[in-house]
Amino acid sequence: MSNNIIPQNITFVVCGKITKNIKKCLSSIRCFFPYSRIILSTWINEKINFSKDLYDELILNDASKVPNTDIRCSVDLDNFKLNSFNLQMYSIFNGLKKVKSKYAVRFRTDFELKNSNFLKMYIQLNTLCPLYDDKLKFFSQKILIPKVYTRDPEKIGGSYAFDTSDLFAFGMTEDLLKLWNGVFLEKETLEFFSSSFPKKSYFNPHSSNSQYTMEQYRLINLIKSSSLNIPIPESYIDHSNKEFIKYTYKIFLSNFFILSFKQLGLQTSFKKREKKDKSLFEHEKYLKLYSQNFNINTFALKLAILKEKIQKII
Repeated sequence: MSNNIIPQNITFVVCGKITKNIKKCLSSIRCFFPYSRIILSTWINEKINFSKDLYDELILNDASKVPNTDIRCSVDLDNFKLNSFNLQMYSIFNGLKKVKSKYAVRFRTDFELKNSNFLKMYIQLNTLCPLYDDKLKFFSQKILIPKVYTRDPEKIGGSYAFDTSDLFAFGMTEDLLKLWNGVFLEKETLEFFSSSFPKKSYFNPHSSNSQYTMEQYRLINLIKSSSLNIPIPESYIDHSNKEFIKYTYKIFLSNFFILSFKQLGLQTSFKKREKKDKSLFEHEKYLKLYSQNFNINTFALKLAILKEKIQKII
């Protein structure tokens, strides 16, 4: 990988409803990446009452073309929140399809950049942690994601395996299209735990209606489509096999870099969850596991990172 990724080779795919934060969102990208292209992928009937200078291309998606958008997230009849996986998949996939640059960013309309750290961190980590297990590598290059909704299965007894955040991502466009591949979830999958489905008696502590969390589906689908003999949990809460933890870590190390919002330079309301959620996968643990898996001295790795930071300050 080149250590010189220029902004002209990056496209931001900003997806979601038009929020009150949208001007700050787009302006922050223009501020720190003035030479990058911005694709705004939103929905028909959303009000686009701001300057066209804030984006380069507009996609107005038709939600009526998306199947199974009326299925609840929870089996609790008092919880009316609907599962938005298929809507997100549609909007992000349609945006990524329009990208012509080598690299892309999956960005939310309610996020804001505070600096250009994510690009610096990506280049640094590719230099310091380039190794991967060839048998477990799904992408051409590793993808940078946040730790929020990237869960550590060891902290929660082996459940929530292969859980990778879908809030933000930076990597090669062709790799992001493997994660957001445009494939919708079937009704049976989204209603796995519902009373109308045979598996209603499964242990379901969070009253989820869907078989897996939204963050698990994309990676689990990649594993299923591969020829690898990797055990896959039967549902989001399944912790019946210790191999779930082992393979989650190995796949993390070979396919992702995982950082905090501060390290990524992101302003988001999800920062509250970053502080409260004790199940998240930490960057420090990534470095520790990387050192163990690839026989690299942990101290030497941390020292190299520190030297990189000092050199940039000097």
